[in-house]
Amino acid sequence: GTNLSELPNSPSSVFYGDGTVAGTLYSETTRYIAAAILAVESLESPDANTRNELSFALWGIFDPNVLLNTCPLGCMTQTNLDNAVSARGSALLAASAYANGAAYEAAHSVNVVIYTPTLDGSTPSQAGNRPQEFITVQMPEPSTWAALAFNLAGVGLIGLFFRRRQVRQ
Repeated sequence: GTNLSELPNSPSSVFYGDGTVAGTLYSETTRYIAAAILAVESLESPDANTRNELSFALWGIFDPNVLLNTCPLGCMTQTNLDNAVSARGSALLAASAYANGAAYEAAHSVNVVIYTPTLDGSTPSQAGNRPQEFITVQMPEPSTWAALAFNLAGVGLIGLFFRRRQVRQ
């Protein structure tokens, strides 16, 4: 896998280089940072419909034709399509603010790894005959001590509630 913090690097170890999305040329690094932004937003969204739109937005960074109609591979409403196009644009704009993948990861305390299938262990397979590329995001977990303190505070509040209830009776 390639850590997002390694982009840009040469030679590239990911599928997609610089590319045009909605008439604007974006660097390889910007496109992958935008994908990371959408992946994080998807992980944080409690709404399945929003996660679907964000997935299509992410896909549309690397295959812009997916967001040209409502039935690319699975039909969605025009509103869903419009939301996906908007999310893609917002992510690309936000990603353009970062000089490199390391700057994005440091600013958001995430670790993003791009898994790219290869032909010989080092050369990315070519378009048209390649399997899917995967992006993983590791977000920081709350510290064990902070979680323990929060749980103990909750137990203390519940105990206080029951104690006050018993005193009133």
